[in-house]
Amino acid sequence: MPHPLLALAEAYDRVVPSTPGSTSFSAMMAGWLANDAPGEALVGYAARYSVLTQTCQLGRHGILEEPQTDALYGLLASSFWHAGILDDAYLASADGAGEERDDDAARKRYWVHQSKFQEAKSGFDFGIVTPFVDGRLKVTLFQAKRPRSEGTWRELFLGQVVRAGKEPAFPVDREALHQELRDLNEKIATAKKEGRPIGVFAERRNELKSLQGRWDKHSAALAQKAAIAKIKGWIKIGTKPADIPRILGEDKEMWESALRCGPGSLFNKPYSYPQSDVFLATALRGWVHPGAETLPRGWCHYVQWVNQRDGAPWSVPLEWALATDGRAYRVSAPFAEILAAALSSYDDTTGLLLAHEDLDRFTGLVSDQLPSLVWGCVANRRDIAYDLLYACGVTQAEFSPALGDQVAPDLDDPDPDDGPAWAPPGLG
Repeated sequence: MPHPLLALAEAYDRVVPSTPGSTSFSAMMAGWLANDAPGEALVGYAARYSVLTQTCQLGRHGILEEPQTDALYGLLASSFWHAGILDDAYLASADGAGEERDDDAARKRYWVHQSKFQEAKSGFDFGIVTPFVDGRLKVTLFQAKRPRSEGTWRELFLGQVVRAGKEPAFPVDREALHQELRDLNEKIATAKKEGRPIGVFAERRNELKSLQGRWDKHSAALAQKAAIAKIKGWIKIGTKPADIPRILGEDKEMWESALRCGPGSLFNKPYSYPQSDVFLATALRGWVHPGAETLPRGWCHYVQWVNQRDGAPWSVPLEWALATDGRAYRVSAPFAEILAAALSSYDDTTGLLLAHEDLDRFTGLVSDQLPSLVWGCVANRRDIAYDLLYACGVTQAEFSPALGDQVAPDLDDPDPDDGPAWAPPGLG
């Protein structure tokens, strides 16, 4: 009797053919089951079927990123649960029980996640933490996007600006401010001589004088803005993330500016900034973190939710997206593949590896820059997954209920504050 997960992998291949040159899902599944890696089989199944179901049900361009991300996390909880049920059923079957098996092989994978209520367009980044086979932890971040129109699903929109138009119009530096003031004074003098109104010029001059008096208050954020712009420029000319810490190390002031967070940071009010800037600043923290290892396919990824008619959701590392101004589809990978890699305890291609003791401080810094971020954790024991979520700063009240926990009112034990229980006519 074949393992039911193998049969489902074969069915998946018929619906979602593998990309040219890649191994089919059923071949990977057969390898995991034959080599006593059942935990990887559950991970591979959960990732692929969660993404497939989401694409079929929510793959319309009008649905925002936030509900799609929320749905993905719920689907992962469900998929991990019933993948485990299928594995248990196989082991209990007459044919399965007769096969030689390794009882030491970790068969289970438990998924737990944070549940947050967010305003639309809040960003809703999501992060996944997984224990790695060598004792370290693997962290992977995703920024979900959707096509601006049905015809542009191969392009990531990187132009979204947080608090667009809600900050003062800052000159690039103090000298530029002084020069603009001199230009405005000349325009005002000329307009007065010619009898023309000076309202627009005077308004901007007053704004600049106000900025001039408070320039020191804003200088740190403006320096950070310049540092992030310079790093973006390095990436666009082909600088690899592994080389950036060395380059920054030669300029202490720029290093401090790029990594600034909290009060005085660019990513606080009243400043506006491209959403890609804060994602890059977050990725930078991983690239420069002492002892951390960025795996070859990166640890910060964009995922493009795609209409079912157009194909499967796809994903690219942040640095590839920036280097191509969002036109990175030709070097992309199916999102289901990247998600499976992020969830895997053995995959060494995707994510950021760091020491267990660094997790709480590191994810705390990440969440400061991405306050709408939601965390999910997978481990071979549920208590480990819960502990990882706690270490990410998630409070117990924010935990999404595990499957099997009570998620609906018990009608046999109504809340006394709700009044008498309802009963059908004639039975009350």
